[in-house]
Amino acid sequence: MIEVEVSDDLLVPCVRDASYERLRSDDLVLLSIGAQGELITSRIDTANVLWEIIGDSGMPVHRMPRPGGSIWKVDTLGRDWLFVTSSRRPRFCEALVVSNSGRVLANFPLGTGAFAQSDPQARIWVGYDEEGTLGPDHLGDVGLRCLTPEGETLFEYNNYARAHALPEIEDCYHINVASEHDVWVQYRSEQSGILHLRDMEVERVYPYNSTVHRFAVEGEDLLIVERWEGRRALRVESLRRNMRSGGVTPVDTSGAPVPWDYALARGSTLVLVDPASGRVSRLTIEDVRAALSS
Repeated sequence: MIEVEVSDDLLVPCVRDASYERLRSDDLVLLSIGAQGELITSRIDTANVLWEIIGDSGMPVHRMPRPGGSIWKVDTLGRDWLFVTSSRRPRFCEALVVSNSGRVLANFPLGTGAFAQSDPQARIWVGYDEEGTLGPDHLGDVGLRCLTPEGETLFEYNNYARAHALPEIEDCYHINVASEHDVWVQYRSEQSGILHLRDMEVERVYPYNSTVHRFAVEGEDLLIVERWEGRRALRVESLRRNMRSGGVTPVDTSGAPVPWDYALARGSTLVLVDPASGRVSRLTIEDVRAALSS
């Protein structure tokens, strides 16, 4: 087991993982990682949504009336903001693009079983789970798509895959929009694997049969979040086997294990969240490499 000291240990109000449990409380807090690595906290009460970037004292607290239905995510989108919501029916998601003043600039459907991350060029990457790829609305047939802030389609993966004789995405487990150029996807198909897209072209497909909850990535090294039957664990793995694999235990400056219940991933960074204490900690692949070399 590799012990790795976490960085940027913060205390913020937080709740359980919105991607796993539908949140119906009247006062909620969601956390997300923005396209530039910002940590965004969003408080949702009966009437309003208030959101801000943690640690940036120059940024104001934004506010808008609470939209109908559930809010699953708040993300940066260039100078604006992306809200992923569901209201029309369970698991059917929509995108709200909102200005700093809370004005809705665009509203368009994403589809059933959709989850999204923005990139630094203000594009929206949307992955679809099996319910979406096989769903009745057909928006998820393409497995993975890239959209403009107005909802116009820039890229549809399964159409690309058919044109290039590549496996199509039947179930998208996780996407990590690591930069304006690089998008990583874990998916199930005839051959399950991890897909690396660079500038909307397939850079490489790695055979990979284990299902992960989320992962951080740098180069070809992964920091993996595993979650099954109420248990959770961290593991480091190299797709080219050029770094020692093994379990990872996050620790604080005193060497004590850091409690966490769920994790967010963006680029090479994991954000570990413990709702009970409100503790939020960052863990990067560089932290793991440093621990391995010490």
